[in-house]
Amino acid sequence: MGRGTSLEVYVYSEHPVFREYGRDPRDYALVEIAQTLHAFEPDGQKVTAVLADVTRQFPDQRVTESALRERAEAMTGRVRGLMEPIVPLKAAELWAALPEDARLRAEREAGRADASLDWPTVVKEGAFVAYLDTAGIAALVRVFPGDFLDGAVFKTSWAGWSDNEIKDRQVAQAVRPLEVVSEFLAEPGTKTRLELALARITFDMLDHNIVRSE
Repeated sequence: MGRGTSLEVYVYSEHPVFREYGRDPRDYALVEIAQTLHAFEPDGQKVTAVLADVTRQFPDQRVTESALRERAEAMTGRVRGLMEPIVPLKAAELWAALPEDARLRAEREAGRADASLDWPTVVKEGAFVAYLDTAGIAALVRVFPGDFLDGAVFKTSWAGWSDNEIKDRQVAQAVRPLEVVSEFLAEPGTKTRLELALARITFDMLDHNIVRSE
């Protein structure tokens, strides 16, 4: 394959092998890429070696603690960015709804980021959202789902449901991945391969639920 040639791979993510056997579409896409590249040099590396080389070209797919931490922090940043125009509209209510420990963590994070900040003004104007961790974000979504669900920050539907049990379940489904991210970031240390794989799945769920900004 010549330099600069692009290769597009399409995977039908609703195929039964993904739904019924828990396979990851991304892995099948990598296999397809490797087979295509191998076909250009069939006498070269084994296809498994080509697959390993291709896999290394996608560092964002690494399932290591450091890679997942980077991804968790990036997703948290995206959520904060989507919340920034919403929070100032009811800053006092939202700040009051935060647990004391979440407020303290936000203040400490702000102090580390910029020691010259006028913290009372930051709180009053709603700019504190830039310093909230995922646990704080989860707390706000749980108390004020109408402000952050239904496509405002997260895709999860809420307002259209009339049954309170369903509404509560929708909130729980939106909040739980945030809580998992918070637990992951708060507990540094060696994690098993299965723990990292489980974290990746949860991160995928959260990533899918975050609204894509234009």
